[in-house]
Amino acid sequence: MNKIITSLAFFRCVDGARAGGPIGGRPGDRDQRAGICARLRRRLPPQPPREQIILSAVSRRRRLDEREPIATGVRSWTQLGARLREAIGNPSDRLLLTALFLSIFCLDYLPRAFSTSGSFPVAEFIGFVAIAVVLRRFGAETLLMRWDFRAIAAASVAVIHPWRHMSGLALTGLGLLFCARRDNRLASLGQLSLALACVDIWGQMALAAIEAKLLPIETALAYLPLSYLDSFTLHGNTISHPDGHSVIVEGGCSAFSNLVIAALLWLSFMKIRNLQFRSRHFGVLAAGLLAIVIVNAVRIDLCAWSPDYFQFLARGSRSRDTFLDHADT
Repeated sequence: MNKIITSLAFFRCVDGARAGGPIGGRPGDRDQRAGICARLRRRLPPQPPREQIILSAVSRRRRLDEREPIATGVRSWTQLGARLREAIGNPSDRLLLTALFLSIFCLDYLPRAFSTSGSFPVAEFIGFVAIAVVLRRFGAETLLMRWDFRAIAAASVAVIHPWRHMSGLALTGLGLLFCARRDNRLASLGQLSLALACVDIWGQMALAAIEAKLLPIETALAYLPLSYLDSFTLHGNTISHPDGHSVIVEGGCSAFSNLVIAALLWLSFMKIRNLQFRSRHFGVLAAGLLAIVIVNAVRIDLCAWSPDYFQFLARGSRSRDTFLDHADT
């Protein structure tokens, strides 16, 4: 308050000095006013110049700009921590299902990619890519029911077991649980899970069950063009040539396993493109399966035609065809 009164007195003194300048006023009054103004200037705090005020404001703004990225980074990490706590405390259906399928993939299927005992599981990898695409379509809505959480918990515990086919059993349970749901996303997950389980377990078991009746049929199909070309003979699942070269068709060279893999690939691409089942789509599947059967029959024909083809196609592809004997006549 005293500073305000002193400032007003100073400006009044200045106005009076201007009014009593050379135009009017006595010299004694001017001297008195000049003394008062000098004392008031000593009492007022020094005012910074205009340029100093502008520079200080610019430097303050620059310091704020330098601190802004740090503050933005801190806010982003804080928001990430809050989202993580919320996801752990109240996980969504998509998060639970993603964690389950990711654990199945990492524990059972990913080690096969680095194994030297078998081939790279291309079809299974594409199947899990389709599962990931379907999971991306999940939103924040709740789709799982109470018994679904129990099934997910049981499957999560089951995949820890070291048995190789435990993941296939877990996928079978999830597939049977989800494939009949009204929601298209859950039904797609169930269908893909059953397809993966068929490639892993049930396809091999089905082949072992029908192998005794299926292999003679496939051998006869392969023998049909050979019967018009040369003097080949057919005995069950064995194709023999008069020169002594014979081929036994076993389960490893059957087209059945490739048919199951082709069905998995067809279903995976259907789900990736989010297509509804139409008759033309099943026509594409039937044409693909027929092409696989024909190609496999041609492969058996080439193996029976010449030992050189057999060495290249059967031994080179690690098939379980059996080369009995070969004698030059």
